Amino acid sequence: MNDKNYPVYTFDLIKNFPYSIFLDAAYTETHSHVFWEIAYCVRGEAVNTINKKSYAFSRGRAFIIRPQDVHGIRMKRGPYAHRDVYVSAERMKKVCDMLESRLYDRLLNAEEPPMFDLSEIHVESLESSLKIFDNVRALENKYDVLHEALIARFIGLYFESTMPPKTQQPQWLSGMLAKIHKNPVEHTIESLIAETNYSHGHICREFKKYLGVSLKNYLITAKLSFSTSLLYNADLSIAEISQRLGYSNQSNYVNEFKKYYRIAPSQYRKIHELKSNT
Repeated sequence: MNDKNYPVYTFDLIKNFPYSIFLDAAYTETHSHVFWEIAYCVRGEAVNTINKKSYAFSRGRAFIIRPQDVHGIRMKRGPYAHRDVYVSAERMKKVCDMLESRLYDRLLNAEEPPMFDLSEIHVESLESSLKIFDNVRALENKYDVLHEALIARFIGLYFESTMPPKTQQPQWLSGMLAKIHKNPVEHTIESLIAETNYSHGHICREFKKYLGVSLKNYLITAKLSFSTSLLYNADLSIAEISQRLGYSNQSNYVNEFKKYYRIAPSQYRKIHELKSNT
C-alpha cells in the first residue's frame, strides 16, 4: 500500500543503528521503508496508524511492519517509548525459510500487518537482549547471529499468539501461568502441580491441550528468557546461573540455551561485554 506522498526510508537512514533503536519521540511521521521493521511499545500509549487504519499501541503491543506498509505513530499518553528492530528483506527471508517454507510470503501477503501482544516477561527479556545493539553503529558478523535469533523469536511469539484457544482456560491454568510469568525461577514442574488438586498426568495433558506446548518446555523457555538478564551480571558465573535456574549441571543449561538462542550463554555475555566497552 505504498503511497508516493509519503517518504520511503532506505538503509541510509538507519546506517548508524542498523539492528535496533530505542525511540521516545512523541511523533513519527507517516512513511514506508525498503526493509522490515518489528516494533513494540515499551511504555506509555500511542496510536500506530498502518495503511490508514489506526491501532492502539501500548506496552507489550508488537507489530511486524512490512516493506509495503505505510505507517506513523502519534503519542497519546506519556512518558512514551517504543523499540524498532530493523531487518533486511534478505535476512527476514533467511530466518523465515529456516522456520517454514513459504512463511515469508505468508507474512508479506497477510491482509493486515502481523500484530501480537508480548507478556511482561517477554518485554523485559527482549529489552535485555536488544539493548546490546543500542551502541552498535555498523553491521558486524559477531552481532548477526544474535539478531537472527531474536527475529526468529519474534516470529515464534507472533504465531503463538495466533493459535486459537480451544476453550476458556481453567482457573488452575491461569494461576499457573501467572506464577511462571512473575518469576519462573521460583518454580519447578513438581511445585506447580502440587499447588493444584490434580495428578501429574492430568496437568501435563491439559496444559499441552490448551497451550500446544508441554509444561516442561514452557517452563524451560521462561527460565531461559529470564537467564538473559542474569548474564548481564558479570559477577555471576555460568555455573551459578545454571544452578539458580535449577539445572543439575552447567552443561544442561548451556545446551538448552544454545537450542533456543542458537548461541552459547558465554557468547551472549561476550557480545554484551563488547558492546558495553565500545
